[in-house]
Amino acid sequence: MNVWALHKYLIAAAARPAKFGKFDCVSFVFEALREGWNRDYLIRLQYDGRRSAVDRLRAAGGLDEAISEHLGQDIPMSDLDVGDIAWLPPSNIGLIMPDYIAVKYRRTILRVPLSEARSGWKTKPVGFVNRLRVRIGWWG
Repeated sequence: MNVWALHKYLIAAAARPAKFGKFDCVSFVFEALREGWNRDYLIRLQYDGRRSAVDRLRAAGGLDEAISEHLGQDIPMSDLDVGDIAWLPPSNIGLIMPDYIAVKYRRTILRVPLSEARSGWKTKPVGFVNRLRVRIGWWG
């Protein structure tokens, strides 16, 4: 994990206004994954505005189904780790951090308690998680 790149991204993203279809929860989370973990998932869920976002998500059956289409079925929070994606029903996602879920909201990033999410998606191979825990000193 590139802590410095993720930190810089989170500061910049906090000041950027949220706008559905332009800079929303999907682009916030997937850009954070690209900056912090060098994993580019956004290309798979790309849309270029409100209308195309609505069309894309409606065609997939909703936000959770659109993400599941590319990352597999959602799994319980107990099986997720830092850098994975949390599902916050009815229609929001966030990035799992060591002690909270980072969620884009208006011109800030909310720190949502981990207990608020029911499930989410893995974004990396399982072996990577143990190396990450050692590197950032988090044992969950």
